[in-house]
Amino acid sequence: MTLQELADRITTNLQNKDVAEGLIDLHLTDMGHVHVDLTKKTAKAADAGLQGPNSYVEISSDNLKKIRDGQLHPAMALMTRKIKVRGDLELVGQVAKLKKS
Repeated sequence: MTLQELADRITTNLQNKDVAEGLIDLHLTDMGHVHVDLTKKTAKAADAGLQGPNSYVEISSDNLKKIRDGQLHPAMALMTRKIKVRGDLELVGQVAKLKKS
């Protein structure tokens, strides 16, 4: 999956959902960044990090796929540092709970 495909999937999943407002910088260490704007319910692929996000998430695309497919539990990923989160963890949790498309 490309960064743009991931951003498009996140944008689709955000539509018609009640989520808190905020900005998330999702950094896929082997691909780049996806900026998630919960206020506008959009996501876009980017080469650089977001200035002043409410939350920052760092993960490899392989580990993100494992979480999505149920092969890696998010709590275990945090404990083993396969995913790093800074800032508002609640915002990240809301996006993680969105329906998979």
